Amino acid sequence: MNKVKELCIRKGIVQKELASMVGVSQPTVSDWFNNKKDPSGVRLEKLSAILGVGRAVILGLDEVPVNVTREGPIEIVRFTDTKTEGREEKLAALYKALQKMTDEKLDKVRSIIELVE
Repeated sequence: MNKVKELCIRKGIVQKELASMVGVSQPTVSDWFNNKKDPSGVRLEKLSAILGVGRAVILGLDEVPVNVTREGPIEIVRFTDTKTEGREEKLAALYKALQKMTDEKLDKVRSIIELVE
């Protein structure tokens, strides 16, 4: 059972918004939400970047991290990077780096971001 619906709820993303972000129809997203179909290929990669979790989490093969919220990595990049060129690559690199960090280091990153805001 995939976790697309749970992840979107945690991040405050509605079906129509997700469909636009991924480049699919709203009925496709509805199928993911209702576990009629699982995302795959490029769509799964886009979901991974948008939702800030790995593909295995989206597909329900790994647990959803407790820190998946609206203020996750995707939000940081979305609001701080005004250039669109290379955004997906930057997001993927940021996400990979954040996945390797301990909770203590993530708290330090959050503190720095709060100071900058």
